[in-house]
Amino acid sequence: MKALPIKCRIRAEASTTRVDVYDDIGGGGFFGGISASDFAGQMSKVKGALEVHINSGGGDVFDGITISNAIRAHKGPVTTIVDGIAASIASVIAQAGVDRVMQPGSMMMIHDAFGGCIGNAAEMAKMAATLDQVSNNLADIYAAHSGQSAEQWRDAMRAETWYTADEAVAAGLADRVGDGDAELPASLDLAAFSSVPGRIAAQLRTLPKAKAPKKPKAARKLRAKAMPVHHTATVDKPWDGPAAVAAMPADDTVLRYCHAWVSPEAAATPHKEGDDDADDQKSNYKFPHHSTKGGPANMAACRNGLARLASAKIPDADRAGVEAHLRAHLKDGGAGDDAGNHADTGFAAELQKALREVFK
Repeated sequence: MKALPIKCRIRAEASTTRVDVYDDIGGGGFFGGISASDFAGQMSKVKGALEVHINSGGGDVFDGITISNAIRAHKGPVTTIVDGIAASIASVIAQAGVDRVMQPGSMMMIHDAFGGCIGNAAEMAKMAATLDQVSNNLADIYAAHSGQSAEQWRDAMRAETWYTADEAVAAGLADRVGDGDAELPASLDLAAFSSVPGRIAAQLRTLPKAKAPKKPKAARKLRAKAMPVHHTATVDKPWDGPAAVAAMPADDTVLRYCHAWVSPEAAATPHKEGDDDADDQKSNYKFPHHSTKGGPANMAACRNGLARLASAKIPDADRAGVEAHLRAHLKDGGAGDDAGNHADTGFAAELQKALREVFK
């Protein structure tokens, strides 16, 4: 495959294709960075698992949305990783991953759309209305991936809000903090941003600048992982896990929705309708808590899953993600912070009743 310049390098690494979005967003004109047409053209040739690494101060909104949609349309597991900074429209590109990662020390920034206008009062008023439409659209994208309302995100955008890696995860703009090191783009100029908080600016100045293109790193083995947190309706009623799983169709889109953990084999397998391969095998998923795709989370199942988590045969690095996923559903259902510290009491009562019947 012909590679683009380092600003958007695409290369295969064993079973995963890595894409580096390391420049301004938007080709030609003011930005002269990564164009949506070039990016989408290259992405159309990529198959299988995908890692999109982001280190960009932002740029053209519509090029960024097009790039984000090209990533989201990819047929295969997609991880977006902020290696240094994802500011402005680059933060929207970061939302395109099924698994969204912030490297330690990395930053994210969101703000209202802005643009220039020359004309009379009516033309400027029209421009202001258009910018509000664009900003509302971006707020809807953040809301769809975080569980917070579009109104909350619009308030944060008006204030030009900066997030550290941990803060981005807490806000719902990312799923987890990674295990790499953050770097800033070599051309990043903090003066280009209007209101960088002092604490953020101080951290940014401590980060190393990215150097010239490096030789590709050895491919990392894809690890099993917890499903990213998602917010849904909830129900609190008895749960029969084996029966619920048996009733599910053997389809990865259903199984990924209904469970909190996927095996490395299933995570690395591109989906193809009806091929009955690893990502369609129910045994490759754990911690079921939905009965149907799009259906509510069962709080009893979440509590039981948390009770089994410590002894479950999954990588230790995945336990925190599973816990966060299940606790998020319990919180959505109105449970307190201590929810899930014990197995479901309804299940325990039914078990005790059955035992009394056997041994009376």
